[in-house]
Amino acid sequence: MNIWVLNPYGNLPGENWLPHRSYMVCNAFAKEGHNVVYWISNIDHRSKNQRKSQQKLILENGVKVKILESTEYSEHISIKRIFFEMNYIRKFCKLALLEENLPDLILIGEPALFISFYFAKFTKQYRIPFIIDMIDLWPELFKITLPKQLRKFEKLLFFPFYQKRNWFIRKAVGILSVSDAYLEIAKNINKSGFYKRIYWGVNLESFKKVIPVDTGFAKKQDEFWLIYAGTLGDNYDTNGIIECAELLENSKSNYRLFIAGDGNLKEFVIDSIKKNKLKKTVFLGRVSPLYLINFYKNCDVALSTYADGSTVSMPIKAFDYFAAGLPMLNSLGYDLHDLIEKKNLGYNYTAGNHKELFTKIELLETNRNMLADMKKNCLQIAQTFNEPTLYKSYVDFCLKVYDQTLVNSIKIVI
Repeated sequence: MNIWVLNPYGNLPGENWLPHRSYMVCNAFAKEGHNVVYWISNIDHRSKNQRKSQQKLILENGVKVKILESTEYSEHISIKRIFFEMNYIRKFCKLALLEENLPDLILIGEPALFISFYFAKFTKQYRIPFIIDMIDLWPELFKITLPKQLRKFEKLLFFPFYQKRNWFIRKAVGILSVSDAYLEIAKNINKSGFYKRIYWGVNLESFKKVIPVDTGFAKKQDEFWLIYAGTLGDNYDTNGIIECAELLENSKSNYRLFIAGDGNLKEFVIDSIKKNKLKKTVFLGRVSPLYLINFYKNCDVALSTYADGSTVSMPIKAFDYFAAGLPMLNSLGYDLHDLIEKKNLGYNYTAGNHKELFTKIELLETNRNMLADMKKNCLQIAQTFNEPTLYKSYVDFCLKVYDQTLVNSIKIVI
């Protein structure tokens, strides 16, 4: 089959990020012998920098990559990002027709709020079925931009966006999702009967067979290491991390907080560490996955810090933390919150409350036996999130949906 995977926010191997879900999907289909085209943009979503890659390339697994030029943006929620998505999909609709073969099936990542109209028009015209993969929630996320007194009216304020999102989801022949929370929302909109939750996952072999590298940091016997790895942006409570770092600085315990990542608040983090003389906090910047996996080995606890009102339910970093055996301090609700509580994988705390976060850090630092039990639990549950198993299931689901769609199409013709 000819499979196209469409996601402007995907990444490529060697870009100093662990593989994006869309790439893992491409890889899984390629392993099954399908012809795969991966349509991404020339803008790296996390760093907001332009990719230096050529417009067309073929990866080692045989996946053909198309890098579509679009306009730059710097803020996650902004007018420029809307233009970015619209320009991306217009370029797609133009270049797609130059391909030798149109796809049998397209997998598209949701949110696709400003992509959906042109995409739906394209697939309808050429009678191409598509499956939506629920990766995040828009417009629910937009409420974090509102003053708190207006957030209770967000359904009304963003009503046109909700209607547009629902219209698009109804057109899909099937729904995949990165979490149960997202899947339930989609099931109430799409009545296809084909739904499946496939967590993001992680390749456990990459942790077991990782090549040792020098991280440049040696851990002292009495030190307690914390790590935040990921995007540095408004939705990730970057302010809260720095406020907690100030409490760590004044603590008598020998804490060290490491911050790895990139994003529009990178300079804020660097300036805050320097301005507040946070000697216990180290900014690692954007590092390679290989470096990060090695670094995890010396860490005690990982941070999953998100802003109040965040719609993230099962973040990518969680699976990496599990694979590294790192208990989490988490501010999210939904799937991750429930999993941490049920399986004793760390502690949840109230989003935006850096004092509570610090208190939970102290609790783990002073209860090492409890921390050791949590580490074992994390390693154990990581086995259920192994990438090859998850994405084989992903492929099987898509093929099942396609076969049934084909059967239904034949029935309609007859």
